[in-house]
Amino acid sequence: MEPATKETKIVLNLSRYFIGVECIEFGFDAKTNDYKIIKLLYPFHVFNSISSEIQSEVYTLSADSWRRGDSPMCCALNPYICGLNTYVNGMASWDARVDDWKGVLSFDMSNEVFLKTWLPDVLMVDGLNSERDFFLLNESIAMAVTILVGDGPNGDWDAHMWESFFDIWLLLEVGVKDSWTKLFTIGPFKEIERPLGFWKNETMFLVKDDEQLVLYDPLTKEMSNLLIGYGVTGWTKLVTYMETLVSIKHLKSRTDVDNDHLYISVTSVFQAA
Repeated sequence: MEPATKETKIVLNLSRYFIGVECIEFGFDAKTNDYKIIKLLYPFHVFNSISSEIQSEVYTLSADSWRRGDSPMCCALNPYICGLNTYVNGMASWDARVDDWKGVLSFDMSNEVFLKTWLPDVLMVDGLNSERDFFLLNESIAMAVTILVGDGPNGDWDAHMWESFFDIWLLLEVGVKDSWTKLFTIGPFKEIERPLGFWKNETMFLVKDDEQLVLYDPLTKEMSNLLIGYGVTGWTKLVTYMETLVSIKHLKSRTDVDNDHLYISVTSVFQAA
């Protein structure tokens, strides 16, 4: 849905190639001035493994059709959550892994190719980077790595007594491992579950373990409860949105199916960036 025009376009989410897991992202192709949806597809039995069965499909708004794309050859770690919170400059990205590779999987909307970025070496040790959250900062991908410290007697681990720290990293160039830069560490916190993303002047939205949202200033270390009135779940994401008045109401309503494509046209528009 486009908040400015209140227009909506329904795109039939249908794959003819598999039954399994889907991961969907929406973005803009600046070369062709077109909007696209990239969908990652893989059966449950190949999750987290390299397989030619892992496929992708690309939808283009101008053609109003789906077509089969290349295989990403790796799996998004949480395919049930779309990556809109990491979309920037025509690049959609997900937290991903396969075999001994762990990092960021990105899709270039213009060239329609997949790029992989390894994690920093310090994070490649099993157990040190099991919890990672991705969002945007200054038009770059930011990563928060969760570090839990036991707060029980003698510093022992206690499921009910722990503190959390978050290392904040910035990826300056997709596909370049050495462009990761560690910015700072925030914490310790006793009730914070995960960062949700950055707001103005590098203040951050944090999610408490009671599903409430707070605003945190890393410089002053001040924290403000936002009292939004409902719980923040694992599905909640912070999305950067660019307003537009673009419309495609001129499209005719039709549905055509052939051997390779599914075409669907309606009289309203879904548009975001």
